[in-house]
Amino acid sequence: MGLSTHYYVGYHVKVENKEFEESSFYLRKHCSNTGCNNFVGNIDGSFCTDCGSPAMESMTEIKENRKSGLPENFRIRNDEDALAVFYSDNGKSIFLIPNYQYMATEYGVLTDEFDQAGTTSLGIIGPFAEKFDEFRESYASFLKTLDDASIKYNVEYGIVKYYY
Repeated sequence: MGLSTHYYVGYHVKVENKEFEESSFYLRKHCSNTGCNNFVGNIDGSFCTDCGSPAMESMTEIKENRKSGLPENFRIRNDEDALAVFYSDNGKSIFLIPNYQYMATEYGVLTDEFDQAGTTSLGIIGPFAEKFDEFRESYASFLKTLDDASIKYNVEYGIVKYYY
């Protein structure tokens, strides 16, 4: 089983996949003696097994860099206005294209050939030019969900490369 490269030429939603720092906290039990190796470690029980000092609890912060991405519920939606989620090769952008073939062909063209996608994108805007407002209306509830979650996006027309 392998992956094939595909192209969608048409209207889609583009979300920037920005990095941010996320902090989480947990309660850690450790030795109260600053000179003990277990001061920075974790211990069980009321006393340190190495030095016998009493145990203490403190909150510890862990910082992680994450991509903003989309909340999990965007990836599992399966209703009439669902959009398939694809990430750009460099991971900086997320592309949401119509999830159903009949919807995709309503607002663009699906192809396996990049040359065809490149050529098509130049000539195909004509028949789909008036579809911008219709696309936004068709996906209004989904776009409202993005708005409600304060996720910045653009509705664009162009080539989206994806793997399937």
